[in-house]
Amino acid sequence: MFKTCSYSGEEFEPHNTRTIEHIKPLSRGGKNDYSNFLVVKRSWNEKRSSLPLSEFIRKNPDVEKNI
Repeated sequence: MFKTCSYSGEEFEPHNTRTIEHIKPLSRGGKNDYSNFLVVKRSWNEKRSSLPLSEFIRKNPDVEKNI
């Protein structure tokens, strides 16, 4: 179902842990709802932390083409 990371576009490998990323972080009022989810590699989830998506994209412009 989810074969690639929504941020990097890279395929998940068996040892990569897929994680749910909240488009609008819960800490910033986002909902725990499918419409607010992306599936990303754990390393990208940790890299973004609770940054607003627009700021994360500004700092990592290649991400935008994959979302």
